[in-house]
Amino acid sequence: MRSAILHLAFEGLGAQEAHSEAGINNAGSNAISERLGYERNGVAWATHQGQPVLGQRWRLVRETWAAGPGGATTSR
Repeated sequence: MRSAILHLAFEGLGAQEAHSEAGINNAGSNAISERLGYERNGVAWATHQGQPVLGQRWRLVRETWAAGPGGATTSR
């Protein structure tokens, strides 16, 4: 699903970068970000269900998307 949204953002809407954030302990979401070519972009505290959670921030630039595993130069 995220790959499809990134394709729309970069190829359809001309986005230059995309950002994501997931709890440090959310291994699944963080693994997807890494697999799609996002780079770690710091951490920040947030609140989830009333509890403080440390979040991993991610950033993906257009050039990385186009060249990477989820990018426009590869087949889906």
